Amino acid sequence: IRKYWNGNLLKINTVINKLNYKELQPIAKFMHKYEVKEISFTYPDWKYDSNPFHDFKRYKKEVAPTYTDAFKYLKPVMDYCIEKWITVKVVDFPFCTIKDKKYIERTDEYCYAHRMKQTLWWGIEDRNTLLPRGRSKIEQCKSCSYKDICWWVLHAYVAVYGTEEIVPFI
Repeated sequence: IRKYWNGNLLKINTVINKLNYKELQPIAKFMHKYEVKEISFTYPDWKYDSNPFHDFKRYKKEVAPTYTDAFKYLKPVMDYCIEKWITVKVVDFPFCTIKDKKYIERTDEYCYAHRMKQTLWWGIEDRNTLLPRGRSKIEQCKSCSYKDICWWVLHAYVAVYGTEEIVPFI
């Protein structure tokens, strides 16, 4: 990394999947070793439609862990990053699966929710026009205290894993 990067800020994004979700700590330590100052961990943003090539059994088996399983490994990584003064962001996890405000405040969704206008390459957009990006506001969301700022649950996630682990903040 040092050979090719001479700047002062390098951001790394890691998409969480079945192959790496148990190895997020070594990834963060490797990045810290090379002085990376910002790391994002992103839950896979699957597309849900009736396309017969979208094999949801395969997704469940090979592509994406449950939110709960992924966050179990992500939480100590976030603590490590906070301790080492690495800016850490988590992307595409519903707030209710994170459960702790200390970590919720480190999600892109939480940060963007407090900026209703976003400057994008094509101009300024209202955040609400960009959502829900293939997401479902399920029954549990209706009573959640974060319902107005959370980006909800992926349609594909609901199709593959259901909604049992989704418990709203009250």
